[in-house]
Amino acid sequence: MKPPTNLKIVNAAEHTITYGKEGVRIELTCTVKNGIPATTLIWSKNGLTVANSSSDILLYRFIPTRSDHMQNITCYALSDLLTSPLSQTILLDIQYAPDVKIQYKISKQNIRMFCIADGNPNNYTFNDWEHKSEFNEHIRRIHGTPKGHLIINKAQYSKENEDDGIYVCTVSNGVPNMKGKFDQKGQTSIKSIAPPVFVADNKQVQIGHFGKSVEIEIYIYDKLNNSEVVIKSMGTSIMIKAKIKSVQTHDTFHGVYITVPGIKYTFDLDLTSENSFTKYTVEACNDVGCNYFDVQVKSANVGYKSGYNYGWYIVGSLFGGSFILSICLNIYCLVKRKKSSGIVSETPLEIHYDEIGTIHDNSESIQVLSNNAQGAVSIPERHAFERINSHVSDFEQEISSETSLQSLSNSLLNEDGYEHSYETINPENIEIHPYSTVWYNIYENTKICPKEITIKNKGQAIQIDNERGPWLIIYMKNV
Repeated sequence: MKPPTNLKIVNAAEHTITYGKEGVRIELTCTVKNGIPATTLIWSKNGLTVANSSSDILLYRFIPTRSDHMQNITCYALSDLLTSPLSQTILLDIQYAPDVKIQYKISKQNIRMFCIADGNPNNYTFNDWEHKSEFNEHIRRIHGTPKGHLIINKAQYSKENEDDGIYVCTVSNGVPNMKGKFDQKGQTSIKSIAPPVFVADNKQVQIGHFGKSVEIEIYIYDKLNNSEVVIKSMGTSIMIKAKIKSVQTHDTFHGVYITVPGIKYTFDLDLTSENSFTKYTVEACNDVGCNYFDVQVKSANVGYKSGYNYGWYIVGSLFGGSFILSICLNIYCLVKRKKSSGIVSETPLEIHYDEIGTIHDNSESIQVLSNNAQGAVSIPERHAFERINSHVSDFEQEISSETSLQSLSNSLLNEDGYEHSYETINPENIEIHPYSTVWYNIYENTKICPKEITIKNKGQAIQIDNERGPWLIIYMKNV
């Protein structure tokens, strides 16, 4: 019979330390020079048997975790011939990626954050901090100290809530975690202690209809969740009970439009008069302080008079435009009619009247009148006047100088037999030529000649050319 001897752990390092990494398997081998009877070998960790065998060699395989770091593991050899078992202990040195935690302190001047890493080895590299919204939307990156400290000073011009959100610290010690990632992260949430904030989703102008009610919607960001919100007009509170609902809304943090948790307040406001369409002030207060927001209510009714009278402005513009267009069209038609007729009057009518002169009781006067009439028309109608002049010449040869004036006077008699110095024109009995114009207020002493001239003593009728009939003679009789 012989007791066991020479117990040892084969792959133990100097000073009985075994090195490993979290997640990487370790193999430990314990051997003994066996005795008679056979020896029992046992692996024990933290007082618990983790492996045993009745042979002279015992292998123990395991995957270490960070909880195994600096733990002792012992191999025992048991025999009835031994008063105490043979044993050898090793210390596990397990490397692992750091656990990261953040601590912070908030004051009126700044926010201080401390990134605390716990890993093996303890030589850490700290990256820039990341600021995110509560819904994991990226806002910005901030450079901290080499030891993982971050100080955020509160600027006077910034909103009191835009430093709220999630802050992430990233650190590495060169050891990957169980998933193979080298960068480890820790995060914390910062909530401001400040008055309620009116977020960016609030609308400064809201539209309503006259005679109906409008829902004025207000969105508040308040991490204290104890806001009191009222609506005022001209500094006086309006007794309207708001409907309150928790919602997800949006605001701008450091120039980035993000999602934030908010509270929606809805006020039902009756628009019963012109004074209802005005500016309202919303006041939101909590235990820390108050903030204010102005809302302008405008009318959606096109014809409603609110502020500037846009309805009458539009009607007036349309009327004025129509009037100007009508004038332009009349001028255009007048010019076009003159161009179509081919007659352009450059001499005033009064001058024409003077040029006609006095009608004398002889044939030369009639001839002058005929020549003046020809000079007053355009070239296209000159041939018509030439034919008329030929008839007038025949007419002059048939009557004597004594009877010409008498015949002309007889033709000026009205149907009732009354004789006037001048005959008044009756427009109803005038056959108007398409190119003729009658002025009732300028020449009253006129005679419209018929389409034919009848000579009493011969019964011969002189036919007037259709191109220029009927025709007009203006005259003065010597008294």
